[in-house]
Amino acid sequence: MSNSSFDVGSEFCLRGKNYRVTSATKQRLVLEDIKAEEVEVKKRSELVAAYKEGHLVFSDLLATASSNLEEFQHEKSLSDFPARLKNEAAGKLHYLRSICPRGHVLFSRRELRQKLQECHAQLPKELLTPRAPSIATFYEWRSRWMRSGYQTRSLVNRYDLRGRKCDETNPRVLPFLEQAIEETFLKPNHPTVAETLDHANGLIAKCNLNVPPIDAIPRATRNQIVRELRKLDRKRVLEKRYGKAHAEAATSLRGRKEEPERVLERVEVDHTPLDVIALTSKGGIAARPYLTVLIDVRNSHDLGYLDQLPTAKLGFRPSRTAGRRSCRRTISCEN
Repeated sequence: MSNSSFDVGSEFCLRGKNYRVTSATKQRLVLEDIKAEEVEVKKRSELVAAYKEGHLVFSDLLATASSNLEEFQHEKSLSDFPARLKNEAAGKLHYLRSICPRGHVLFSRRELRQKLQECHAQLPKELLTPRAPSIATFYEWRSRWMRSGYQTRSLVNRYDLRGRKCDETNPRVLPFLEQAIEETFLKPNHPTVAETLDHANGLIAKCNLNVPPIDAIPRATRNQIVRELRKLDRKRVLEKRYGKAHAEAATSLRGRKEEPERVLERVEVDHTPLDVIALTSKGGIAARPYLTVLIDVRNSHDLGYLDQLPTAKLGFRPSRTAGRRSCRRTISCEN
């Protein structure tokens, strides 16, 4: 049965004799005396009663280490983990020590479900979780805990145990990356990162011709060269690849214009096509009108507007200058 520790192959000591379970049914177990090589049949209820009275001890590491499990202490391997992971491991260990302090479950799944609920109610406030774990989750914790020799670190999720890849570039590859960047990437013909990487690997291959294979320099990767490119000064890169004027324009700080202090101190013009199509008298498409609006920046009021239709004389697009002049004349007439 999967809900108890009297499975086939398990070993235990009963009143000074060592037994191994050779076969098991729902009510009875066939036991083999390891020393005398004799076979005995015992009831499962008798073995459970002997275990509760202390006459039956399982032969595992936990039987010898159970005396040291009185108080939870974070191991050195957990000292670098954040507090959240430490609390999660402490909560899992609380369930395991409360239900199966020796690693063996000797009651049914229904009783186990009740035990999990009781342990969840007894959890300290800092370890409290929204709900109790399921039976499958509890057995997974128990299996990992027993396989690891009852180490608390085994209760940390595998995802949180993963390490990060080293971000440092091999110091033997770094000079070739810097040379390739200077000779290839920082040129006015705008070479790509792939071309720079090919140049760096070419330099490395040329250097490896005179080096034994065991001491060969490893090839550069795209991540390494991208990491080095991010360390460069942006203005210097733009100046080398696109020229000084472009670098100055791309990196110069553009100050914000001061807010006007009075009305009509600054006026902005918006000249945009409307989402309207003008039709001729015969039903054909004439043109798309343009709207020119003058807006005062101080109070955001519309000072004037002009609706124009493109014509062949205007090059099929109204002139902004003509629109501004017409708006000014309109404002002057109104004033």
